[in-house]
Amino acid sequence: MLGARDHPRHLATARAAGEPGTEFRYENGNVEALAEVLRRITGLSTSALMSEMIWSRIGAEEDAYYLVDTDGAEAACGGFSATARDVARLGELVRCGGAVGDRQIVPEAVTALVGGVPDGYPRRGRLPAAPPESPTTLSYHDLRGILNAFVRPGRGG
Repeated sequence: MLGARDHPRHLATARAAGEPGTEFRYENGNVEALAEVLRRITGLSTSALMSEMIWSRIGAEEDAYYLVDTDGAEAACGGFSATARDVARLGELVRCGGAVGDRQIVPEAVTALVGGVPDGYPRRGRLPAAPPESPTTLSYHDLRGILNAFVRPGRGG
């Protein structure tokens, strides 16, 4: 597993798969780069920032956890775990447009992006290891279907 400290080396050699907005390519490095920027700006770890900005405000009953690499660095791009009830609270936050009761925790515009694809972006993509000439076979729906089914009203299966 690439750890948080491995991603800068990975990003230094990463190259664009195409013109921006023409192809979706799942890339953990983007999330890790954003997490590093947030760590440097706030001085907080990913888990501390998540706890302060969201977890403590949604009524979570238990601590959540992030996967760490061999150096103890958190992986912002995955490895988040929490109890089913607390994950449901997070889902309810998204379903309610970022609000818990009368308190806006996350901007509604941000939560609107969870279940869809912004206009102008392709709806289909390919796995990172797939050759560039291979057909696009994955869609955002494939990746978000379960979330849509339980979080987005009137959407999903």
